[in-house]
Amino acid sequence: MGLLRWIGLGAAGACAVVFLGGVVADGLGGAVAIGALVVITRSVIGLAGEAGTPRDTSVSSSAGSSREATSRFR
Repeated sequence: MGLLRWIGLGAAGACAVVFLGGVVADGLGGAVAIGALVVITRSVIGLAGEAGTPRDTSVSSSAGSSREATSRFR
């Protein structure tokens, strides 16, 4: 009877090691994946910031919104 307990305890210990190893591996894998997503997101935001707006912003404004138009009609 004692031998069966030790076998059962050994099997339970082996299952616990496999289960805990799986949990630890999943946790580490998740942490690495989240870290990679953070780095990728920061890189994309940095690239978007560097791209900015075009240098040539020659957009014609309407007559009512330009500074000259408002000063002429005063």
